[in-house]
Amino acid sequence: MKTEKTTLIIGFILSVFVSILSYFYFESLSESAHTKTLPSAVKNVRTLNHRWNDFKYKLLPPLKGESDVVLVSIDDESVTEIGRFPWSRVQISELAERAIAIGAKSIGFDVIFPEPELSNPAADQKFSKIITEN
Repeated sequence: MKTEKTTLIIGFILSVFVSILSYFYFESLSESAHTKTLPSAVKNVRTLNHRWNDFKYKLLPPLKGESDVVLVSIDDESVTEIGRFPWSRVQISELAERAIAIGAKSIGFDVIFPEPELSNPAADQKFSKIITEN
């Protein structure tokens, strides 16, 4: 009977401790680390959590990507060959036309076109036509 009571008390104390630690841990996730100084126990739990996640992902086999997806990016070599960015919409249109010609089903641009191209209004019309037709 005495060992059952001792076991219950130890279990209760551990439950309270884990509950308090969990509370501080999940509170720290919702606040920026710069706005609040975290207790060292929470920092340790957070570090263990990050390391456990890293370990889990290292054990998983690498994900195989779809070979149908192609990313065309503007890199240093492109800037050296074509010239300083932003490029004329004529060049962007030609790039899109080439992609469509080789079978692209969808094209997305992660570039902001904030205003019309003043030096060549026909470039905007060509670019607009390609976007609306495809």
